Amino acid sequence: MPRTKKQFESMREKSRRSIMDSAIKLFATQGYHTTTMEGIAREANISKGLIYNYFSSKETLLSEVIHEGLSVIESLADRNTEISAKERLKNEIEVIFFSLDSNYEYWKFFSQILFQPEISELYRKDLEKVFMEQIDCLTSIFIEMKDPAPRLKALSIGATLDGIGFHLAIDPDYPLNEMKNYLIKQFCTKGNIQ
Repeated sequence: MPRTKKQFESMREKSRRSIMDSAIKLFATQGYHTTTMEGIAREANISKGLIYNYFSSKETLLSEVIHEGLSVIESLADRNTEISAKERLKNEIEVIFFSLDSNYEYWKFFSQILFQPEISELYRKDLEKVFMEQIDCLTSIFIEMKDPAPRLKALSIGATLDGIGFHLAIDPDYPLNEMKNYLIKQFCTKGNIQ
């Protein structure tokens, strides 16, 4: 029996996802420049020719991976104004740590590309836009919490989270849960709020 259009679309999406996941893994472990389309196809368990049905080049694949990641980062901000600022901040920290834990290969890849000027420069505006939106969200939370220096506090927690992501990229056994709990205690408990 021939496949339905829905089955065919599902198969295409699974193959596309497999290619992107394989690219993330290889970009993270081998670096972007060392990774080949042939290696990605082999990791995805598809033919080299088939990969080009989904992505016209390694650069196109890189762009898709980066933009997908930026969308994930954008979605992490908790903009639910029906709960307290303290709860939004706690939720934001928990979601970020969940993402770091559940998407280890992606964050390892993302940490590496930031240190490759020829790549990060191509996406600098996109990266800055997304990261500044996160800082703006944190700033609004700290304003609501009546922090005396909300922008600086937002930049401080942003830098702390960046550092945690970089440490995780080099040490998969980094104590994520302990750091999450420490940050929640540091930034979300009454005794530590300025």
